[in-house]
Amino acid sequence: MLLLLALALTSVMNAQSDFEGSITYKIAYLSLPDELKEMEAMLPKKVVKYYKGSQVRVEQSTAGMGQQIVITDYDKITGVLLMDFLGNKIAMAMPAEDLKAAKTLGNDCKASYKKDTKTIAGYKCKKVLIERDDFPAPVIMYYTNKWKNKEMEYGSLKGLPLEMTIYKEGIQMKFSATHVQEETVENEMFSVPDGYEIVTADDLMELFGQ
Repeated sequence: MLLLLALALTSVMNAQSDFEGSITYKIAYLSLPDELKEMEAMLPKKVVKYYKGSQVRVEQSTAGMGQQIVITDYDKITGVLLMDFLGNKIAMAMPAEDLKAAKTLGNDCKASYKKDTKTIAGYKCKKVLIERDDFPAPVIMYYTNKWKNKEMEYGSLKGLPLEMTIYKEGIQMKFSATHVQEETVENEMFSVPDGYEIVTADDLMELFGQ
């Protein structure tokens, strides 16, 4: 359960872009701790992000755990995690202090821009390495400068990342964009749908037997 929350939070950190639409990323697990290797088939293989102004909606599905959605507004510093698991539709507010901490951590990042380029989802992208004292290894990103973007956890960047290789919770993951769709995203995508029960973090852990 904690792993799923870590993956969800990893997926929502980029926001405040002039890009409006959706980006689909495939997820590759380059390394896993021994205790998670047998669970690899259950981990998310794809994530879809929807952007509108300062709002971001992230969708991912996990075998045996159903769908998880994270909706965040970085202007208002609010976020909510939605889960549809075995018929249980639950919504948990993300603590504002966690979102504020993400912005603060970004101030401690050092970006090193490289000359390397590659084409991702049809867009020419440039390489940047992001370093921070608590990172076990640099985060490797490829970004397109077609759109502006600010990575909250990783500081300000010159463009919108379409590929990102990170180490988190002992896992090395690579997010690679496979489809970029510019389109109008309806405001309803960033609100909690009817039928969801509002729960606390303790309620959520109890539901999963933690």
